[in-house]
Amino acid sequence: ATLLEPDIKIGTSSPDKDPGGAYAWAMFKKADMAEPGSRAKLEAKALKTGSPRGQLSVPPNTKNAMVWLFQQKKLDAFLSYCTNGHAAAEQMPGIKTVELPPELAVTADYGLTVLKGANQELGAQFALFILSPTGQKILAEHGFDAPLQP
Repeated sequence: ATLLEPDIKIGTSSPDKDPGGAYAWAMFKKADMAEPGSRAKLEAKALKTGSPRGQLSVPPNTKNAMVWLFQQKKLDAFLSYCTNGHAAAEQMPGIKTVELPPELAVTADYGLTVLKGANQELGAQFALFILSPTGQKILAEHGFDAPLQP
């Protein structure tokens, strides 16, 4: 409901250039199922980074674009990965991260493979590390499912 308020400025990554932006726009589609008409409103008001000049341009070498946009008061909310939101909150006190409710959340299933022709030894070592208890713990600490974690 807050994102639909007319005076709330929402930022996203460009959906055609970044998976995070594509997830944001997929969330707009889900919002339309919860409240018909909300997709069009959200898409019309969403400002995209990396888009044509004038929407959300960020100076080169900016450490964290989201933080800079908040500091410049160009946005009130930014739809992002949880890890990016938490990093921004550490850099700028006052940023609040909010997890989307299940009916709006967009999830992704990730696979793990070592490509034929790649460095098989290093690729296999990396894959085994991800599947190890330490790797699974790191995934869980960053909000990812860790199905092999005890």
